[in-house]
Amino acid sequence: MLGDRIACRCRLRGGPVFAQELVADGQRITADDIDQRGKLDQLVTNKMPTRDEVIDELRQEAHRMQEMSWRGFVPSDAEVDADFGNLAARVHLTPDQMTEMLARQGVDARALKRRIRADIVWAQYVRSSRYRSSPDPAFRFGPPIAPSEPFDPRWCPDCDAR
Repeated sequence: MLGDRIACRCRLRGGPVFAQELVADGQRITADDIDQRGKLDQLVTNKMPTRDEVIDELRQEAHRMQEMSWRGFVPSDAEVDADFGNLAARVHLTPDQMTEMLARQGVDARALKRRIRADIVWAQYVRSSRYRSSPDPAFRFGPPIAPSEPFDPRWCPDCDAR
């Protein structure tokens, strides 16, 4: 028995897919991404989310990012850095001090920047004329996101094998 490292028959980048890595809308979600987002959420809300909640949040974020990139909503690194700087300024820190403060809490600044990038994309979409003038009222609130299944370490997103 391989325990947590259950391999699948399909290959991703020349190697087997293991339970430590998920793929949502073509974007890898690693165990480190899950850990970092959990720590970030705990830092922001003072409450530790469950692993399934974090995975679901990252999957929805990946889905939105993919959808919005198809629609042309892609924020530049400069926009993300500017928002990161604005966030730091609101708590009376420089971006470097903010990065250090996050590191002391065990959070990589890239985790916050990933969240900021997703927030920028969603804000751009909401402000767009496509959002306001959509003929389909159901689409006006964003594409439907189906609830994800509970995490199954034996599931492989590339071949849908269990």
